[in-house]
Amino acid sequence: MAKKTNIERSPLTSFQLLERVIVSSFDQLLDLASLLKNGKPLLLSFEMVEVEVANKMIGFLSGVVYALEGKTFFTDDKTILFASKKNFEDGSLNQFIKERK
Repeated sequence: MAKKTNIERSPLTSFQLLERVIVSSFDQLLDLASLLKNGKPLLLSFEMVEVEVANKMIGFLSGVVYALEGKTFFTDDKTILFASKKNFEDGSLNQFIKERK
């Protein structure tokens, strides 16, 4: 009988887990907050929503990130990275931010 070998897979980096979303409605807010709470970093584009809606959503999601001891980063005028403290531990999101500056 052949011996089974365990193949170790390296865990995905936070950058590889990054969820990219074009926000189209305020109705997405709680789903996006749940993704953040569950450890998923988000890169959100607010180009499809009105400024007032975008500002409300950004404020709420920034509060979620604050509670997770995380950070937000504007990649451009309408696109923002939201991530928890844990998401920044492997350094991949820091590298992503560094490349955008």
